Amino acid sequence: MQLFAERGYQETTAADIAAAAGVSRATFFVYFPTKAALLGEVSREMAELWTREPQIPGERAAARIVRFVAFLFRESESGAIGTALLRDFVETYGDDMTAGSGRGTLHHHAEAMIGQAQAEGDWVSDWPATMLAHHLLGTFSWMLERLQAQDPEIAAEAMMRLVMQGAARRIGR
Repeated sequence: MQLFAERGYQETTAADIAAAAGVSRATFFVYFPTKAALLGEVSREMAELWTREPQIPGERAAARIVRFVAFLFRESESGAIGTALLRDFVETYGDDMTAGSGRGTLHHHAEAMIGQAQAEGDWVSDWPATMLAHHLLGTFSWMLERLQAQDPEIAAEAMMRLVMQGAARRIGR
């Protein structure tokens, strides 16, 4: 993560990562077939932290999504999520978020919460939950630098207004 933050995602090579970890390049590829696979693992580790957050009985999914975004802002303060890394990842992969999605990732959790919010009628959009999860995490990556100095809960509320406005525009509201 430190190398990505210092050099950017595209400029950091697998050899750089292996050297920093004290392993051979071949060993890196035994565990991670690509740099993107490494990011997928980071996403799974972050999602595991999210699952340890306390559950609030009776909480609607829309409120849980705001808490999820606040969690992401809090974790970014600790350096666990880097602005440069997220921005470079989005620039490299664009709409193809395959490397950062899949079971147990942040995207997986976001998709499940959004699907539930749609079922509860609190998030109306003709986009499928998986696309909205991409939208949510992509918006977070672009807004992180701008909102990082804010209290995480305030930053989450501000970002969610932007996300909801974008989702509403998609359905012509």
